[in-house]
Amino acid sequence: MTDAFSPLAKFLDGQLCLIVEPSQSFAFAIQSTLQQMGVPHSQLYIARRIQDAKRIILERKPKMLITEYEIDGSFAIDLVEMQSKQHELLQRISFINTMNASDSAVAEASEGEVDGYLLKPFAMNVFQQKIEMILAQKLMPSAYLVKINVGKKFLAKNEFEKAVDEFLEAKPLHEKPTLACFHAGQTFQALGDATRALAEYHEGRQHQPLHYRCLIGEFETLLAMKNYTEAYELVGTLQKNYPITSKRLGHFFVAAVFTNHFNDLPGFYKLFNRLDQRTPELIKISSVALLTAGRYFIKENNLDKALEYFEIGLMISGKNFEFLEKVVTEFLKVKAGHKAQILFAKASSTDIGKIHYLQLEFKVGHYTLSEEDLIEKGKKLIELGYGTSEIYTSMVHAMAKLGKEILAGTFISKLELEHPELCSSLYKILEENLPKNKET
Repeated sequence: MTDAFSPLAKFLDGQLCLIVEPSQSFAFAIQSTLQQMGVPHSQLYIARRIQDAKRIILERKPKMLITEYEIDGSFAIDLVEMQSKQHELLQRISFINTMNASDSAVAEASEGEVDGYLLKPFAMNVFQQKIEMILAQKLMPSAYLVKINVGKKFLAKNEFEKAVDEFLEAKPLHEKPTLACFHAGQTFQALGDATRALAEYHEGRQHQPLHYRCLIGEFETLLAMKNYTEAYELVGTLQKNYPITSKRLGHFFVAAVFTNHFNDLPGFYKLFNRLDQRTPELIKISSVALLTAGRYFIKENNLDKALEYFEIGLMISGKNFEFLEKVVTEFLKVKAGHKAQILFAKASSTDIGKIHYLQLEFKVGHYTLSEEDLIEKGKKLIELGYGTSEIYTSMVHAMAKLGKEILAGTFISKLELEHPELCSSLYKILEENLPKNKET
């Protein structure tokens, strides 16, 4: 029988406690312990998947959250942040169960977001003691937490000057005021002072190097300031310690390109493949990054590397034809027809036979087909109504190389009505490219 007047039951005040735990037996053990602490069974919900947990947080606004560190490849801090938007700092409890020491270090580094953590497996009496300690801190908060809570209220009302005063005054009240630094940085950002925001995030990380929100704040501020070099120095720390979101991975691609860390892009592609959801924005950013990298390797005369990166970009884009045309054209610019053909062969089956496909096929054929085959292919495209100035030009080049002066002249004369603006340049091409010994 639960005690409706227990300290924990009073704190919850009839509101929900959400347990996010993949293990059924462990979830039930936590549920049983909380019931013994006075929480009614009707206020205890269990979610075993991240999407269910997010839905419950949005709909039911749990005042207490106990969650596994990583669920379905997502980081528990995402759930904690969702909960924090619904309840004030002193009016909620968030607790993380971790699987190893490194996860525990990250949980500890989430100070201010996460109220406590334990390394699995742990005894339920230890868990109960930890919750009781957190509850005592919520019911009798330190002057430091009171200041931060007041500052957050001002921040929520967009009273930025008052908010930052509270956060700065809180800093001397704690030995390692990482949380105060984070919120001060957040407020300076709202005031448009990126330099002071960056200084606060950096100070917070001096107290706690892995502090999640200070780390993200510093990284995103550096990106906004276009200080890509320093931003990229944080990528390894983020990648090593935290699951990467679609938005964050997009930032990694951007920072890598601006700092010429092209060799890191295949590793980011692996992260891309692990994501459950890939936003259109991420697909666009990452494919452009691979395109940029491929162009860089072409300039370095490393065509094999360029091909590798273009192929990855093509896969990221979902074999988007516009992207395919760009990368094929990059190889055609340097007359690497074989490489262009390799990429062109990867076109999506849905594009084969369409006008844009046939026109690009002709462009590739300019470097891979014989003059006779190129002329025949060009004729077929023109018959279909797909002729372009580039096709006309390539055909005249081919006819000239074969010494087919009469054929070329007849071909050009037929274009005079529809494309008079091209004819003079085509005649010039014919004259410049005819061999000395002409064959008619």
